[in-house]
Amino acid sequence: MEEYQDSIENGTTFQKQTLNFPLNGLTAATSQEIKLLAQNRLIAVVESQEATPKYWLLGETNGLMREGGKSGSGKAFGDRSGYELTFTGEESKMAIQVSSGIIAGLIVA
Repeated sequence: MEEYQDSIENGTTFQKQTLNFPLNGLTAATSQEIKLLAQNRLIAVVESQEATPKYWLLGETNGLMREGGKSGSGKAFGDRSGYELTFTGEESKMAIQVSSGIIAGLIVA
């Protein structure tokens, strides 16, 4: 999720934030949504995998941009048919923890 970057010669430090996630299923509609995501800077809230989950805000100031991704239909029955996307961003401070109470307001039904 975060990698600390330091430049001794410049006396600077920043965080490289990376978000990887899969999307199952190949559809024309999903392809169009991915194209729109790639044209914008995004923020993301990520849930940790702990007994009591925590939520972290990525891309707070500078946003995340799609760095890469791939799609595939797989060859074997157990292979993914879908997309694997990667978004990255650079921030001057570490990701902040956000309240779980905001999640309900972010989800669109």
